[in-house]
Amino acid sequence: MRDESFNILSVCDCFWFYRVVEQTFIKALFLTLEKHQGDTMAKRVGGFRRKTRDKLQKNIRQKGKLSLSRYFQEFQDAERVQLLGEPSIQRGMYFPRYHGRVGKIVGKKGGCYQVAVQDGSKNKIFVVHPVHLRRVV
Repeated sequence: MRDESFNILSVCDCFWFYRVVEQTFIKALFLTLEKHQGDTMAKRVGGFRRKTRDKLQKNIRQKGKLSLSRYFQEFQDAERVQLLGEPSIQRGMYFPRYHGRVGKIVGKKGGCYQVAVQDGSKNKIFVVHPVHLRRVV
C-alpha cells in the first residue's frame, strides 16, 4: 500500500514539474521573440556593383580599347553633364542608382569633377572621374 501511494505522489510531482518547465520555456520563447522581432530580415549581400549586370554593360559595338580623349576630357564649371559609367574603369565611379542622370559641374577635385545631381528635392554632389561623364548640349 505504501508503495502505491508513493508512486501516485511521484506521478503527480512529475506532472507538476513538467507543467512548470513547460510554462517557463514558453515564457522564455516569447521573450526571445519579442527581443529579436526586428532582426528577422536577411541582410543584403553584395558590393558596389550589385544587380548592375545590364545597367553597366557596354554594347557589343562599343567594346574594345577606351579612347584617351574620353579619359582626359575636360569640363568647365556650370557645364551640364550626364552620368554614364564606363564599366571597364571602376575608379571614380558614382553609385549605379544615378546612372543616366544629368547634373552640373560644380568644381574639380584632383583629377575628378564634382557634379551636383538633383535627387528628388535634394541636391547631391558626386566626385566623378571624367571618363564617366558626357556633355549634354
